[in-house]
Amino acid sequence: MSVAGHEEFVAVSDGVKLDVSVFVPAGEPPGGGWPAVVFVHGFGGSKTELQARNAAERGYVGLAYSVRGQGRSGGASTIIGDRERADLREIIDWLKRNYPVDGGRVGVTGGSQGGAHSWVAAAYHMGVRTVVPLNFGFPLIDAAIVNNCLSRKLWDPIDNPGVRFHKPLHERLRRLYLAGDIEALREWGEERGDVDIQGIDVPVMTQAAWEDVFGFAGPAIKSFSLLRGPKMIYVGTGGHGTPAVPGEMRLRNELRQRWLDYWLKGEDTGITREKPVLLSLLDTWEHVGLDEWPPRGLKYRRLYLRAGGRLSPEAPAEEGWDTLENRPVNPEYGVEDLVRDGFDPGRLAEALPQKTVNYRFSPAGEFLLLGPPRVSLQVTGTAPRFQVVAQLYDEQGGRSRIISRAPYGVREEGAGGTLNLWFDLSPTGWRVRTGHTLRLQVTNIDIDPSRRLPGYRVRTIPYFDPCTTKVHHSKQCPSYIEIPTHPPM
Repeated sequence: MSVAGHEEFVAVSDGVKLDVSVFVPAGEPPGGGWPAVVFVHGFGGSKTELQARNAAERGYVGLAYSVRGQGRSGGASTIIGDRERADLREIIDWLKRNYPVDGGRVGVTGGSQGGAHSWVAAAYHMGVRTVVPLNFGFPLIDAAIVNNCLSRKLWDPIDNPGVRFHKPLHERLRRLYLAGDIEALREWGEERGDVDIQGIDVPVMTQAAWEDVFGFAGPAIKSFSLLRGPKMIYVGTGGHGTPAVPGEMRLRNELRQRWLDYWLKGEDTGITREKPVLLSLLDTWEHVGLDEWPPRGLKYRRLYLRAGGRLSPEAPAEEGWDTLENRPVNPEYGVEDLVRDGFDPGRLAEALPQKTVNYRFSPAGEFLLLGPPRVSLQVTGTAPRFQVVAQLYDEQGGRSRIISRAPYGVREEGAGGTLNLWFDLSPTGWRVRTGHTLRLQVTNIDIDPSRRLPGYRVRTIPYFDPCTTKVHHSKQCPSYIEIPTHPPM
C-alpha cells in the first residue's frame, strides 16, 4: 500500500514545538476514518519514522514524534514528567483533529520511554483504544532504587548525551546520585506520583525481558498483574541489553501487530484465544503459555542455609553462621570515583574486594523455575549501614549461569542486632534440569559475573562503609531461600 508522508513542528500548549511525522495510507479512508497508531521512541532517541511508515502501509495512520528535549523537538526533558504527559495528550488530540482518523481506534506503543508513554496514555485516559508498552513498568523508582540500593542504571538517563534536560532537575539528580543520597532520590520519585494501573480501562499488551539491565521485568510483570481488563504479556528477551534473538524479535513484533490489528481494525487474528501469559525461558527460548500470573500450580520450595555450604529442605538444628567482610582497601573511593571509572568492576575490586559465601542444592528431578525467588536472611552487621546481595546460579559440568539476583541495603538500623532481611530476587524463567545444582551466593557487592555487557557488570552502587556481616543459619536464626517451582511442561 502506498502512503503519503507529512512532517511538521507542532506547537503544544507551553509554546514548545515538537518534531512530528505522520504517514497516511493512500486512497479514501473508511467511513469513520483510519485506525491510527502513535509511536514513541526510547530515551535519548528521536522519532521512529520507519515504524510509522510501516504502520501506514498496513492500513493505519502512523504518527511518530520526538519527545521534548530529544531529537529535533524543542523544550527540555523532565524525564517522563507532567509536561511530557501533557505533550502526549495534545499530540493525540492534534492527530484526531487534523487527519482522517477514527477517534475511537487509536493506539499508542513504544519501548522504554515509549513504553512509559504507552502506560501513561491508558492510565490518564487519553482517548486511546489500546496500548502496547514495551520494556517498561511502573513505578519508575522501583527500577532506580532496589531494596535501598542505588541502581547503576539510573546514571544512564542522568548522563544521556541525547537529551537536553530541564537544567535544575538535571543538576539536582546528578548531585543526589553522586552523593549516593537514596532518601532524596526516592523523594523525587514520590514527587512525580505513581500511575494508576488498576484504573486502566482499555486492553493492554505488554512485553518485557527477564534480564533487562534496567530492571524493568519486575515492574512490567507487577503492572500486568494489576490490570483488570483484557491483557496479555510476553516475558523473554529483547530489551535493554538482552540478546536480540531473531526468532524472539519476530515473535514480539508479530504479537504486537496481531494485538493492534484485533483491537484497532477488528480483524480476527486469534490473539485473544491464546494464553494471556507467554514466557520464553532463558537461553533455550522455549515457550510456556499460562492462563494467569502467578501461574496455577506454582509452589514455593523452601531451602535452608546450612553449615558446610549446603542448601537443605531440613531446617538447621545446629548453631552456625558465615561471615562477609566489607573492607575498603581505599577508604577514599566512593560513588564519584566509581562513576568516573565507568563502573569498571576491576577498579572497584581494587578499592573494595568482593567476598562471597555459597550454598548448594542438587534437586532430584526437573522443574520450571518461574517468577521471583525470595530469601529470608538473618544477618548481624557491625555497622549501621551495609549491603547484602543474593544471587542464584544454575551449575552443571563446571558451567555456572546466574539466573536471578537482588541486593538489599540496611540503612541506619543500628549495629549489633540481628535483622531479618526478607526480599524478592529478580523474576526469571528457567528450566532446572536433572543433574544440575542450584547455588545461592551471598556477597557484599552486586556484580554480574557475565561479560555480555561490560559496562553493566556493576548492577548497584556498593556500600563503602567497613562492616563485618554474619549470615546466620541456626535453629534460632534460620536463613533460607524459597524457589518458585512449577511442574515441567
